[in-house]
Amino acid sequence: MQDRKQLAKHILTKLMPLYGKAPMGIHFITPFQLVVGTILSAQCTDKRVNQVTSKFFAKLKKPEDYIRVGQKRLEKLIKSTGFYHNKAKNIIGAAKENSQHYEGTHQNSWLWSKNS
Repeated sequence: MQDRKQLAKHILTKLMPLYGKAPMGIHFITPFQLVVGTILSAQCTDKRVNQVTSKFFAKLKKPEDYIRVGQKRLEKLIKSTGFYHNKAKNIIGAAKENSQHYEGTHQNSWLWSKNS
């Protein structure tokens, strides 16, 4: 895992001079929240995603939080983004995948964090 993290940082140092550090349209705190925001952004504006996620990102930070809340409740939270059945299914699927393959921790599953 450490080699992958070092490789990712190396790649970012090469890309930053070329592309700069453009602000992200989706607001997030944890890497998994960025995944959630990205899934929600399909056929939806970043503005709408931020409006919707501002209501639950304070409580749902880790993948396990999304599994715990369940699909029906998540669907209600994200309904205004459109395609909410599939989006909820994909968010929970990503959370389960993360939990199964990365020992249920959100810290070890990503190559980077917002503060890196």
